[in-house]
Amino acid sequence: MILRYQSSCVFIFFCATHILTRAQERKPIQIHVFKNILDVTKRASVGNTTTKKEGVLENDYIIINVNAGDQLVVAAPECEMKTFTLTINDLSKDSLEIHLNPVAIELDEVEVQQFKPPVFLDHEIPDYTMAERRLMTANGRGKKLKDAIEIEKKEHLIDFIITSYKSFILNEILEDQDDLMLFIYYIVEGPTGEDILYINEEAKAEFFLLNQYESFMKSKIDDDE
Repeated sequence: MILRYQSSCVFIFFCATHILTRAQERKPIQIHVFKNILDVTKRASVGNTTTKKEGVLENDYIIINVNAGDQLVVAAPECEMKTFTLTINDLSKDSLEIHLNPVAIELDEVEVQQFKPPVFLDHEIPDYTMAERRLMTANGRGKKLKDAIEIEKKEHLIDFIITSYKSFILNEILEDQDDLMLFIYYIVEGPTGEDILYINEEAKAEFFLLNQYESFMKSKIDDDE
């Protein structure tokens, strides 16, 4: 009788350990991103804030390793960012469809101010972006218009950094290449991110990126704590 009881305990312990181990393992899942009914997966990004890893675009899906309870952030141009927590039901599926709401643009009144570059910048910049020029003709239209301008500026800045400095960031800065887009988003969302647009000397731009990376790593350490 005692032997049977001990065997039962061992079996239960084995099952519990197996289940716990499986629960801690992360599985890759496919994510498809839509703006309303428009497929924007190839322009979207998915980040796992729990693991601080970003998904990778493969074919028509974004692949990312996840587990139940992980928090994902999904973003795409001209869409509202979406944050959600994965459930066990989500993990039972091979793929997820994430639908993002487009950024609403309501026109109220226009207030356009010329951007003044920092004093160390090397050259002049245009008075207004294309979005600002469109908005100034919109006769009395406002707050959400500014949101459209900010989105356009950030998209341009992301494209500029990827085109001009992706190789340097991957080869000379990042310790973990999976952090590429997270690092770029950190720069873009920062108060001085736009400065890199106006630095003509390559050495100065690289020094700027190295300083940004130092701040980026400090922020990751603070988040972990």
